[in-house]
Amino acid sequence: MKGIIFTEFMDLVEEKFGLEVLDTVLRMSANPGAYTSVGSYDHRELVRLIQNLSQVTGVSAEQLQQLFGRAAFDNLYLSLPSNVSTPYFSSCFAFIRHVEEYIHLEVKKLYPDAKPPRFEFISE
Repeated sequence: MKGIIFTEFMDLVEEKFGLEVLDTVLRMSANPGAYTSVGSYDHRELVRLIQNLSQVTGVSAEQLQQLFGRAAFDNLYLSLPSNVSTPYFSSCFAFIRHVEEYIHLEVKKLYPDAKPPRFEFISE
């Protein structure tokens, strides 16, 4: 998993729960070091971070995943090039198809070892 997902998570934890909670979660997770946005990390590290954040805050892992998903989506969407805008997409399916067919392709060009999630469409 690309590091940008981890850095987005760290930013969210600090913003919503504070730096002390973030530090506690990182220590509990036996984090070997800092995450960088261009690094690659095992997705299980993110799962462990979410589980530990749940333990520290008392918020369910499911709620934390939903909170993180919304925040990450907003931030990643805003980081799209200016020629990609909401009116361009006729539906959320069109947007996700664009992510699958264009953005993930570009990610793989820049980071050959990247393994972005794969979306399969049954219908629109």
